[in-house]
Amino acid sequence: MEEVKAFASQFRKQSFATVLVDGGDIYKIPIPLLEKLKTRCPNFWGRLTEEMAMQRSLSVGTYTNADMFELFLFWASELRLPHFDAGKDDITVGDVPTTSVEGEDIVDTLADLWMFAEEFSIPELQNDAMKKLLEVLLEVNVRPFTLSQFHRFREEEALQSVLLLEVAHGLWCDCYTEQEMAEFAKVEGFLELFASLVRGERRLDPKETSPSRHFANGGDNSAFMRRET
Repeated sequence: MEEVKAFASQFRKQSFATVLVDGGDIYKIPIPLLEKLKTRCPNFWGRLTEEMAMQRSLSVGTYTNADMFELFLFWASELRLPHFDAGKDDITVGDVPTTSVEGEDIVDTLADLWMFAEEFSIPELQNDAMKKLLEVLLEVNVRPFTLSQFHRFREEEALQSVLLLEVAHGLWCDCYTEQEMAEFAKVEGFLELFASLVRGERRLDPKETSPSRHFANGGDNSAFMRRET
């Protein structure tokens, strides 16, 4: 994440609007980025400017850590996400390797970013995060902790559907250890949903494929995308 870290460092120095992440990390948003937020993330901009008017910081919570918020700031400025090379357990920008986020943690960070974009109604960011997530999931498995952290078990939620289908395909293909399988079984509602998934009652049949493999093979991924404005 060196490109993102270098980019985000400026927001700890410049001062205009401030965001407090997880009660500890402070980011100072300069006017040029604030203008980009106004057009690209209007709901976030509205919340931020409301707090500015009262001379307060906007408080933002994450499921993971401030890496997620730094990815959001990077995307809001550049309208892209960095290249994630989960196969090397890091993130690279072009041919330059970085070392701060391991492959499994990338899944959590991207899922967190998707949830953040859901909260602030940023469908373009949700779709970019989902595409990156599907690329990463070709290389790493969804962990029991990740499923437990992000599941809502609502069929209409694209993120939850992707995570569930990835896990179901991995279980069907014996990609998990006995300990991991036992941990999945403890996730509330999972066993019933796994049974319905292997019966082919959802968008994809996990006995045949997973969302990441379907996406990599050029399949239709619209079911996991948000309608952009």
